[in-house]
Amino acid sequence: MGPTIAPEMQAVIETLASLGGKPIETLSAQEARQQPTPADAVMKLMRDNNMPTPPVTADTMSRMVMPGVKVRIYTPAMPAVHCRWWCTTTAAAG
Repeated sequence: MGPTIAPEMQAVIETLASLGGKPIETLSAQEARQQPTPADAVMKLMRDNNMPTPPVTADTMSRMVMPGVKVRIYTPAMPAVHCRWWCTTTAAAG
């Protein structure tokens, strides 16, 4: 007998299927980017079961780096002491 799927993952798979995504091989890249994702299924399950969303563990910043190109920068939301190696290495290189 093969491996089994955990009930929680089965719920995510079933919810994702219920969101009405189309077969990806039939879509353009633009259309494929608009399809429901497993994250969408998880968020729906959480809403349907009155589960709170997890706390944010990163700070984000968005900025335009050139016309038409926007980047999102994620920084861990923790004290600076945790980035001691990176901070000192970057300062030394600067």
